[in-house]
Amino acid sequence: LGIGRDSTAILNTRAYTFLDMNSPSDAYADLTASLTIDSIQEWPREMRGLLRLRNHDLTGAEEDFSTLLSQHPGNEVAYSGLGTIAQERGDFPTALSLFSKAVDCRPTEENSLQKILVLVALDHINEAYEEARNAVKRFPREGNLFAVLAYIYKLRYQYVEAEETKKIALNNGADSELIDRLFPPRSK
Repeated sequence: LGIGRDSTAILNTRAYTFLDMNSPSDAYADLTASLTIDSIQEWPREMRGLLRLRNHDLTGAEEDFSTLLSQHPGNEVAYSGLGTIAQERGDFPTALSLFSKAVDCRPTEENSLQKILVLVALDHINEAYEEARNAVKRFPREGNLFAVLAYIYKLRYQYVEAEETKKIALNNGADSELIDRLFPPRSK
């Protein structure tokens, strides 16, 4: 960087390395410097938006994701990030629209999970059920999707299916925080 201080490639590589080393503040600084040189780069804009989102800087993250979407239409990270921001702000209809667009662009396990959770929050249980069934078919080893499907079974009063599906979720490495959120331990 001493020789080529205006090199976005070097800044981006170092930012990636900082992320790999779990040093997000250093990565953030390099991503910002890189975007100052060339503001239309896709990966640095995605990563800076995600870092801002992780730090609960919703305004900064929204700015990055909106810019990303205007420069790179159809970017699923931008849709997903904006969906998360809408969800954080309690705007579930907007979150649903954005997560749906993210799934349409790139149907990942995370995008599918978020869309299903928003459908549940909006009390669209039948649609959430269909989305969850399709998602577990598409991602048969993703425990979190089975966890949310088990929760939907519970909401539909299908308790046997809920317990069986919850076991599948646990066997496939479902996140324990998600399990506890969907199935709170009973107090004695």
